[in-house]
Amino acid sequence: MIREALEPLDSETEQGLALKVARQKAEQFRGEDARDARRKIAAALMRRGFSWSACAAALDAVLADG
Repeated sequence: MIREALEPLDSETEQGLALKVARQKAEQFRGEDARDARRKIAAALMRRGFSWSACAAALDAVLADG
C-alpha cells in the first residue's frame, strides 16, 4: 500500500489533477492582472509537486477558458 502511494502518477492523471488545482486557483485570483495570476497559479502548482509540463498544460487550458 505504501509502495503504491509513492509511485509516480501517469502523465494523464497528473495533468488532470493539475488542471483541477489550476481552475481553483484561477477562481481565487480572478480580477488580478493576467500576468500576476499566471505566475501565482504556476507557483501554486509547482509547490504541490506537479511537473512543469503538467503545469504548462494546465495554465494554457485555464487561461484559454477565459
